[in-house]
Amino acid sequence: MEALYRDQILDHYRHPRNYGPVDDLPVTAEADNPLCGDRIRMGLRLVAGRIVEVRFHGRGCAVCMAAASLLTEHLRGLDADTVTALEQAARDALVADAGTPLPSPLEGLSALRDHPARHRCLLLPLQALLAALPE
Repeated sequence: MEALYRDQILDHYRHPRNYGPVDDLPVTAEADNPLCGDRIRMGLRLVAGRIVEVRFHGRGCAVCMAAASLLTEHLRGLDADTVTALEQAARDALVADAGTPLPSPLEGLSALRDHPARHRCLLLPLQALLAALPE
């Protein structure tokens, strides 16, 4: 199972989904981790408070880029409250017992729970996303 997760991370790192310029989208925000150099910029188009288009751009480790790619595949149709709940569920799962998976779409990264130094890498795309969404 761990090899499957590793393969998923590498696939999304090497072939990120929804990766590209974001400046043409009306809502953008950036989050970075100066300790490791990860920097992710999320771009969104919202209609009636729901995400209808999302892309990301930036650079980061395999975990950060895979998390951003996985997230963007599942964000369409979500509103700010749902994304906020997703971010909180991810934070909670990272400190929960080993039987608690990360929420979909990040469940494939659940093995990272045992690597606290990588938690920030996994959460960084969510932080950029939350910064882009209206409160």
